[in-house]
Amino acid sequence: MVAINRFPQLQRLAWNRRPDAQIPEEVALELYERNWGLVDLADMEPRERRLLDKLVATVGNGLLHV
Repeated sequence: MVAINRFPQLQRLAWNRRPDAQIPEEVALELYERNWGLVDLADMEPRERRLLDKLVATVGNGLLHV
């Protein structure tokens, strides 16, 4: 499970969910992929980048579909 409020970019993508919500890793990766145009990589914190890399490696089988 991924805590939305720990990751600013993800929190922005999940604006319609409670800030303290936790979502499955698959859903988190889907949010990043579906809304990639709203992701600001230059502003992404290292912790969130590590999360994204982990999600791509484990849930996305090494592929980020953007």
